Amino acid sequence: MPRRFKSSGVGANNVEFSYEINGATAFNPNDTVGYRNAISGFSITNSGSTSTFFSTDIPANLDIQFDENNRSLTLRMSSISFGNRGTIIEAIFKHNLQFLNDADFQALKNSVTSNNLEDIINRLAISSGLSDNGSYITYDLTMENFLNQNFPNLIDNVDDNGDGLENTAGRHNDWSGQFITVFPGVEIPIANNDSFTVNEDSILNINLPGVLSNDTDVDNANLTAIIENQASNGTIALNADGSFTYTPNPNFSGQDTFTYKARKTADFDPRPNDERIGNVDSDLATVTITVNALKIPIANNDSFTVNQDNILNITLPAGVLSNDTGIDITNLTAVIATQPSNGNVTLNGNGSFTYTPNSNFSGQDTFTYIARKTADANVVSNPATVTITVNAIEIPIANNDIFTVFQDSIFSIALPGVLSNDTDVDNASLTAVIETQSSNGTVSLNADGSFTYAPNPNFSGQDTFTYKARKIVNNNNVDSKTATVTIKVNSVTPPPIEIPVANNDNFSVNENSVLNITLPAGVLSNDTGVDIANLTAVIATQPSNGNVTLNGNGSFTYTPNSNFSGQDTFTYKARKTADANVVSNPATVTIKVNSVTPPPIEIPVANNDNFNVNENSVLNITLPAGVLSNDTGVDIANLTAVIATQPSNGNVTLNGNGSFTYTPNSNFSGQDTFTYIARKTADANVVSNPATVTIRVNAVDTPPINNLNDPIYRFQNGDRPGTYLFAGEQESQSIRQNFPQFREEGFAFNVSSEPNDELIVFNRFQNTAIPGTYLYAGQQESQNIRQNFPNFREEGVAFYAYDGNANKGVDFYRFQNTQQPGTYLFVGEEERRNIIANFPQFVEEGVAFEVGV
Repeated sequence: MPRRFKSSGVGANNVEFSYEINGATAFNPNDTVGYRNAISGFSITNSGSTSTFFSTDIPANLDIQFDENNRSLTLRMSSISFGNRGTIIEAIFKHNLQFLNDADFQALKNSVTSNNLEDIINRLAISSGLSDNGSYITYDLTMENFLNQNFPNLIDNVDDNGDGLENTAGRHNDWSGQFITVFPGVEIPIANNDSFTVNEDSILNINLPGVLSNDTDVDNANLTAIIENQASNGTIALNADGSFTYTPNPNFSGQDTFTYKARKTADFDPRPNDERIGNVDSDLATVTITVNALKIPIANNDSFTVNQDNILNITLPAGVLSNDTGIDITNLTAVIATQPSNGNVTLNGNGSFTYTPNSNFSGQDTFTYIARKTADANVVSNPATVTITVNAIEIPIANNDIFTVFQDSIFSIALPGVLSNDTDVDNASLTAVIETQSSNGTVSLNADGSFTYAPNPNFSGQDTFTYKARKIVNNNNVDSKTATVTIKVNSVTPPPIEIPVANNDNFSVNENSVLNITLPAGVLSNDTGVDIANLTAVIATQPSNGNVTLNGNGSFTYTPNSNFSGQDTFTYKARKTADANVVSNPATVTIKVNSVTPPPIEIPVANNDNFNVNENSVLNITLPAGVLSNDTGVDIANLTAVIATQPSNGNVTLNGNGSFTYTPNSNFSGQDTFTYIARKTADANVVSNPATVTIRVNAVDTPPINNLNDPIYRFQNGDRPGTYLFAGEQESQSIRQNFPQFREEGFAFNVSSEPNDELIVFNRFQNTAIPGTYLYAGQQESQNIRQNFPNFREEGVAFYAYDGNANKGVDFYRFQNTQQPGTYLFVGEEERRNIIANFPQFVEEGVAFEVGV
């Protein structure tokens, strides 16, 4: 909506429309929106004089838009509203310029910049066409032939009547139809100040028309009240009809204000069917409310007591306001009226205070105060008097003291010490309280007057400290005046400083040995100048051909470098233990390292050994008959036997002292060997030649474990190639019927208890992975088992197999393994009892076959 303004009117037919361009703005002809430049400094002046009827700084916008499709250019400065209150001036400019050919259009588009744009705008002027119909004034606008001169092929679609529509298309000889319209002013309401009164802690209710009762408007329009600023010391609720409620803050009295405006609604455009409705506000009006005070505080006198030379500190709730009335003391502020004559008071707003009497004053002192209402400084009480009685107290008398001490000595004085010459008229018990420390020493003063004084090192002269004698009266401290203690520190001639003298030392040690020098033969033993008990030996430089560890008492350990011989040195200083700054000259310690011819290295000689053991027996060789027993070159007590190679047909465990245990392979007989070396225990690099230990394993006939005499069949396990099953006649029948994976290969052998040349030895192996289970195998399978199945431990010959029949007699039982279905175990009577007792997973199925006796 247009803004309102006030003008002094138009006094002549010819007026001039002028403006200025703000700083240049770059123009980009490729932009869709085009060029826009803000306008400021708009004015209407009398063309025949310099008087200005109206001016404003409100900016407006000039838009230039290019249309590539229609080869058109539109200039528009639209809805420009400006001014103060009262009269409206509205300017509308709109031109739609269409080019007859593209060349002219592009030429103009490329030529319009921020510079010549200003030239175009400057040709706008008001020259004639003033009309006045009594409601508003219109000024027609023309433009010189700038565009005609530069762009002849141009059509101007003109808005002739100012309704915003383009009415005429033709050559742009001028820009008629553009106008400035001046509307008459709209009168603003007049709001007048108001005054009201209310009592303290009461609510002011003002009915309508309230603040509007004395406000006016020339048009007799309906007015509404609009609050602008709230009250500072209360709360305003202002209604649109002017009525309001004011609630002052608790206990507030005095003057409070708030401001408002009177508002009406008006039509700013008198032209028919062109209503421009808006609000018109008055100037600010002030409403003053006087809040009358009703409660007056009453201040009552107070009395307090304090001892002489003591501070009276009165805290809440016992302050001067505690006995005041008329207003709750939480709403009061205590204000000093007059200071006391014989002291000084610091009075806080809440009534607490601190009073300090003048030194040595006793008697009665007074000060006055008033109780002021916190919310209203104009509401105050009567003055009240605070009387303070200062009780006279005799103070102790502390007298100066003088003491003497020697330089660098500590002075101690027992009780009563500094209090010995101090007095008190009441014979009260006195305590000493230090005031200032001494400048050239440190004093420790006890309450009973005793003290200790330590002067600074080497200080001599006079030193002082101060103290007071104190007594207690009515739980208050009563101190004397300050007394001075003077301490004379007498100078003492110091003894001459002892300077240690370090003398050179000589020691010797053999090559590759450690030199360990202990007290009293250390490096300090021959030093002088200071008692060696008060000296500390400090290394200065390390030796070049070894390492030394020097102890403070002068003892040391020297380790020469390996194989070094010759002379080596290190230096040290003797330092005074009590004063690190007192040190001797450097002294040199010379160590002669004697060359020593090393003894020849003993090389052990290991000799071969021979031992015997029976087949399937363990050979256990203990000391002293071990492999080292016949070795030479080094005492065997200093040798360690180390295995070099294991035997081929058994296993040996060789101990370092030469003892060993040899276990031949099962059923092995013949000669087996292993090798070892004898190594020097103290030097692993000194070893003997390898020596061979030969063990002859004697063959021993092994009786069969069981006597057998039955035909045995062999089955190959098709699921596990190379695995065979041997079974008697009864079991073979069961295997043929129930276990097709076992393929029968035919008759394998008969069993017998008698060995002969035609017999096949059948060995028994115990399965150590499944205790209590056994495997029976012929010679070929036994060899395979020994090499590839270490979990089967060979126990010896089980029986002999042969072709033919024999007597039968001893039962052989079959057990099925329920944990591994289809697996069976064949055992004799002895193993049967063991399985029944200890292996419940094997279920006995009865006699499998019999063996011959």
